[in-house]
Amino acid sequence: MKKHGAYKKNLITIDPGVNGGICWTNRNGTVYVARSPGNDIYKMKVLFTHILRTVKLYKCRAIIEQQGPNPRDTSKTSFVLGGNYFLWRMCLEDRDIDAELLSAQHWQKKSGVYLPSGEKNYKARKDNLKAYSVYEFPLGTPALYWSKKQNDFTYRNAKITSATADAAAIMVVFGKKKR
Repeated sequence: MKKHGAYKKNLITIDPGVNGGICWTNRNGTVYVARSPGNDIYKMKVLFTHILRTVKLYKCRAIIEQQGPNPRDTSKTSFVLGGNYFLWRMCLEDRDIDAELLSAQHWQKKSGVYLPSGEKNYKARKDNLKAYSVYEFPLGTPALYWSKKQNDFTYRNAKITSATADAAAIMVVFGKKKR
């Protein structure tokens, strides 16, 4: 069994993409993961409330993947992407949490799974990032999933998906403590 290293405390990593995710560590360095609720403001508020219960605000740091426009995307996709990014920034700013913008190329090169962008490489890049995240991520990581019955998020064991792979990989690259 692979032994995973300790993670920095009070760190939030966000992939604000259309199918994005969020990963964070609590006061003790325990890692959590959740799929982004998209443009649903109510779910975003509930999710962020769960996150705030676990972190120390005055020591918290956030890293957001910088999203650039894609000329092949429709205006609707760009609008949704901008909305996701704006909602995350609004939540962080509301609690005076500093957010650092990070380009996808920067953290992907640092992780060692970088592939040049392009339509042909998109699936291969996503598969590589998911495999990297699954391999490096701590076992037994708790995850928040939206429960329609309870109209709230509930904790279950995490399953790294394509939606949460980027946020999890950013956490592995920048959240892991050096030995």
